[in-house]
Amino acid sequence: MPTVGPITGVHETLAALKELDANAARSINRAINKSAEQVAKVARGLVDPQGLSGWQRQLPGGREGARRAGYNPAEVAAGIKVKRKRPRRRGPLVQAFVVVANTSAAGSIWEVAGRKSDGVTPAGQAMVAAIRQRGGPASRTVWAAADSTEYGNAQREIAAHVAEAERLCQTAINRA
Repeated sequence: MPTVGPITGVHETLAALKELDANAARSINRAINKSAEQVAKVARGLVDPQGLSGWQRQLPGGREGARRAGYNPAEVAAGIKVKRKRPRRRGPLVQAFVVVANTSAAGSIWEVAGRKSDGVTPAGQAMVAAIRQRGGPASRTVWAAADSTEYGNAQREIAAHVAEAERLCQTAINRA
C-alpha cells in the first residue's frame, strides 16, 4: 500500500497518481502531451520553407562531412518537440513543466537571431537583417506559437488534466 502525505504541485500530483493508479497516470500524461502538441503544431506551421541561401554549403577546409547548421525545413519542423521537465524554482517564479522546444540548430538560430543584438560582424549583421526581412523580429516559431490562441487553449486543457489527476488521486486515497 503506497504511503501518501500532503500533495502539492503538479509534478508531485502526477507522481502520486502514478503510484496510486499507473493506468490513470499514463492517460493523464498522454492528454497533457496531446494538449501541448497543439502549440507545437502551430509552431511547425510557422517554419520558413526556405531559410537563408547558403546554409547548406560545405565549410571550406573543414572536416569531411562538416557543414554549417543547414536549414532543412523538414528537420527544423521535426525538431520542434514537446518536452516534459521537472519544475524548478527561480526566485518567486516556477518554470513550466511542459515546454515546446526548438531543438534543431538551424531552427534555434532562425528563432532567436537578432534578439540580443543586430549582429557583431558585418556578416552577422547581414544575416540578422536577412532573417528579419524574411521572418520578422526574433521569436519567429515557438514563441510566435505561444502568442497564438492555441497556447491559451492548451493551458486551459492542461490545467483541466491536472485537476483531473488531483481528483483521481483523492479518489484513490479515499478508497485506501
